[in-house]
Amino acid sequence: MSKIYEPLADFKTEDLPEKTLPFWKIAGPGAILVGLSIGAGEIIIWPRVAAEFGASMVWAAVLGVFLQLWINFEVGRWTVATGETVYTGYARVWRGFSLVFILLTLLG
Repeated sequence: MSKIYEPLADFKTEDLPEKTLPFWKIAGPGAILVGLSIGAGEIIIWPRVAAEFGASMVWAAVLGVFLQLWINFEVGRWTVATGETVYTGYARVWRGFSLVFILLTLLG
C-alpha cells in the first residue's frame, strides 16, 4: 500500500488518433450536456443577488457561467485524454489535494 507522500506513477502517453469527424459533431453533444449542468446553483443565488443589487451584478453571473463552462470542458478533456479522473491528476501533482478538496467541501 502506498504512503500519502509517495507520488503516483507517471501515466503513459500515446499519439492521438486521426481526426475523422468535424469538430461540432464531436463537441456538440458534450456542449449540450455541459450546458444542462450549468446553472443549478445559480437558480437559487442569482435571484437574491438581483433583488439586492439590481442589474449591476449581471456581469458576475455571465462570468460565472462562462468560467464554469470552461472548467467543465477542461475536466472532460483531461478525462478523455488520460483515462483518469481530474482528482487523480491533482493527486499526481500533490497528494494533499485530496484533503484540500475534502476540507473545501466541508467548509462550503
